[in-house]
Amino acid sequence: MSDLSVGVFRHTHGRLSEQFIEGQALAFQRYRPVLLSRDDVQSERSQIRTFRSSYPIVSLAYRAGLRGAVGGFLADAQVDVLHAHFGVEGAFVRKAAHARRLPLVVTLHGYDVLLSDSALRRSGKPALLAYSIWRRELFADGDVQFIAVSKFLASRAAEHGLDPARVQVIPTGIDTSVLKPTALPEEPRIVHVARLVDFKGTEDLLSAFDLVRKRLPSVTLDIVGDGPLRGHLEAHSRALGLQHVVTFHGALPHAQTIGFIERARVLCLPSRSVEDGGTEGLGQVSLEAMALGRLVVASETGGIPEVISNGKDGLLVPERSAGALAEALVHALDGDGIGELAERGRRKVEEQFDVRRQAALVENVYDKARGA
Repeated sequence: MSDLSVGVFRHTHGRLSEQFIEGQALAFQRYRPVLLSRDDVQSERSQIRTFRSSYPIVSLAYRAGLRGAVGGFLADAQVDVLHAHFGVEGAFVRKAAHARRLPLVVTLHGYDVLLSDSALRRSGKPALLAYSIWRRELFADGDVQFIAVSKFLASRAAEHGLDPARVQVIPTGIDTSVLKPTALPEEPRIVHVARLVDFKGTEDLLSAFDLVRKRLPSVTLDIVGDGPLRGHLEAHSRALGLQHVVTFHGALPHAQTIGFIERARVLCLPSRSVEDGGTEGLGQVSLEAMALGRLVVASETGGIPEVISNGKDGLLVPERSAGALAEALVHALDGDGIGELAERGRRKVEEQFDVRRQAALVENVYDKARGA
């Protein structure tokens, strides 16, 4: 590895649903990653430098929205490039990075381009309120390099003023040397991994699962994830009489989540578009399932069709259609040719989404940002 380094910035590293950020950083070959975080967090794989532990006064100012207060922290990090994950982080560090003449790369992952300004303001979160003001300023900055994890997100970013020609589309990768296919279990088990929010479509899945169970009585469903709709969804499950065959496990560490995918025959991602603009930017968990040799049944929405080709390496259905989703799930659990679809899914991940390949593409963007 060369002497070059990159500061990989996220307000809070290590979120259970964002392991791919650290995974990508660890796959770099030419840039040494330095993980930078606003909040005090721990990682079993990396050392993380945080504002709060190193610069408590700076941290307070930063949380109040004084972006210039991070300048000292960035200077002490001694990196050659700053890579902010999500537009919110990019907007916060942009001026401080420019003041230090530190090249800035921003990866857009989803809500940072999908949510409307009004939805950002309605969130009540100071960071999102500020971002609703700063987003167009960030996107108009010609000195910032942008990455989007899907073509869909790149096109949506254009609606907020970001020139598509300035965006490199680089999906997040999967470590295929770690996630390898395992034997399919005999039990007809479905797994759904998602934060329990409206656009993930979990309510549609429960309605579809009720139909599936009428045809495959031994089928079970594991739901891994937590969120504000959990109580409502558990009540919906009870109302359908599914409480003995649907299990809500809550948010789990990544390794345990992978274990649930391995114990299932099918992963379901029934995402949908919602009023505030939210939908699936890419569908990272579908890549993990495909790498493990599991068939994915998903909605044809957002960036998902860039991962799954219907009938070739997975199954896609119209969003919000419980009937179509149920038919696809029955076919995935009990149909012919399913193993071949799953094998094609694994090959696609190996060829197009391996983390080492994707990390090398990101490093090329760092070179461009540095003018190399």
